[in-house]
Amino acid sequence: MRVSINKYTSVIPCKTKDISGPFRFLLDLWDGATKVKRVYEEGELRETFFQPPEGYTYRQFIANGVNMEELKYNKPSKKVIFMVHGGSFLYRMSESFTRMIPFYAEAGGNVTVVAVDYRVAPEVSYREMIEDVVKGYEWLLLEGYKPEDIVVAGDSSGGGTSLASMIYLREHNYPLPAGIITLSACTNMGCSTISVSTKFDVDVVFGQSDLLNHNVNKFLGDADYRNPYVSPFYGSYHDFPPMLIQVGGDEMLLDDSKVIAKKAYSQGVDVTFEIYEKMFHDFQNCKGILLEADYAWKRIRKFLHRIFYNEVYK
Repeated sequence: MRVSINKYTSVIPCKTKDISGPFRFLLDLWDGATKVKRVYEEGELRETFFQPPEGYTYRQFIANGVNMEELKYNKPSKKVIFMVHGGSFLYRMSESFTRMIPFYAEAGGNVTVVAVDYRVAPEVSYREMIEDVVKGYEWLLLEGYKPEDIVVAGDSSGGGTSLASMIYLREHNYPLPAGIITLSACTNMGCSTISVSTKFDVDVVFGQSDLLNHNVNKFLGDADYRNPYVSPFYGSYHDFPPMLIQVGGDEMLLDDSKVIAKKAYSQGVDVTFEIYEKMFHDFQNCKGILLEADYAWKRIRKFLHRIFYNEVYK
């Protein structure tokens, strides 16, 4: 199904003739996250109706000063996925984003998933967002999870925030996790890549509108967009662990991932970069209703099993 482009890049052809149904599902999913902008008081946990899959327990808690959510199999695993949710840098954890949690747990082989409900813009800056992610990662280490048993995963703005946080961890001599996954990551607050223009007419999420610039500007404020903690697009990836980078072929954000994959590979990182032809932003949310999403999760599973269990990855 994959077509290799170079040593680290492959294109997955689109088999779905009509993506309108899955895309409508995604819009409805996001609608719940964006209708109400909630700012939490210190020590407050969000209201949730999330029901864990059979065999799992779920909890919300505050640790190391950060709101977090945990899905744990009844036979707890020593492996953990640390999830940094999306939301355009503007929205906190919601039912829209918890959908990803069981997908990661299953893909990793019934591993624990801890999601960080980090503070968001414009109430806080990129500094506090990174601080929350770092504190969540610190908590994992304090709980006894070994770095080699942790994979960090982020989608959309969460992909950018996770990369910025990993750059911070490296620069401040933290032990890095065993792997990193990004899905449709937003990493360049300058919005200056070629795909921002070339995909403008086909991107069904951000295209033909000012939505991308609007969200980015609320996050950016008066910060320098070339700061790697703001735009990891401008960062360095030397000494990073293996990376799985997935992106839709029709995204304005395509080149965000393409440039980072190329840069990381050139700096000696083990990179797997997958472009899903004609796919839209965050299409992986459509697992179970979109062939390409199902295949993407099979690839995520293979990556996780390679990292966690040393299984052959092809």
